[in-house]
Amino acid sequence: MSDPDGDPVGCRWGTNAVECGSVCAKKGELQTFPCELNYTAGAREGYDAIAVIIEDLDETNSPMSYVGLQFLIQVVRDSAECGIIPVYIGDRSPDECVALHSNEHVRERVVFQVGCSGMTITNVFADNQLPGLTKDPVIRDPQNPYQFITYLNWTASVSGVHLLCLTAIDSVNQSSIPACWSYQIGTQGPEFLVDTKNPPIGQQIISSRQDDVLNSPLSVDVCRFRT
Repeated sequence: MSDPDGDPVGCRWGTNAVECGSVCAKKGELQTFPCELNYTAGAREGYDAIAVIIEDLDETNSPMSYVGLQFLIQVVRDSAECGIIPVYIGDRSPDECVALHSNEHVRERVVFQVGCSGMTITNVFADNQLPGLTKDPVIRDPQNPYQFITYLNWTASVSGVHLLCLTAIDSVNQSSIPACWSYQIGTQGPEFLVDTKNPPIGQQIISSRQDDVLNSPLSVDVCRFRT
């Protein structure tokens, strides 16, 4: 989770029907800051509804605004075939921020790896649907039978910051940990001037020149500019 203004973000359980409807019961242990939920599945299969409140905080850690987050956890029978969940190994780094021009088209290669021989990735879900996002069919990598590839296609038509999270499901219904990154739309990054990216051999101090001013970020997140 992140805040576009760089404010600290925490979470808590909902306390009333307005915040959490009929699913206000606490499920697991919730750490407020940084937000982390520790959930232990019971013996019964099925779905468990989780409702938490996400807040952005001021300098005194007092909440300024909040939004509700509700999701389902599916409890499935442990498979004897493979107990290793799929893992994202694609091109994007976790929590990466990508700057795009307005109406720029992006095609992302998404790669997940299964844990055991004979397993497959049956689907890749986009948890945060970007408007106009399309996804190619999932195929096995011909060079590696453990890896499966799909491609996402999207045109950055809506300005602002957009979070994308992807979850893979394997052939025994195990889900991966979500892989998330964000897009900053309507931003043009500075460009390096010619010959400033290749310092002389043996030089210990590396300097560069750009065509625009570089400002220190407001948060610890990194935004990588496509040039």
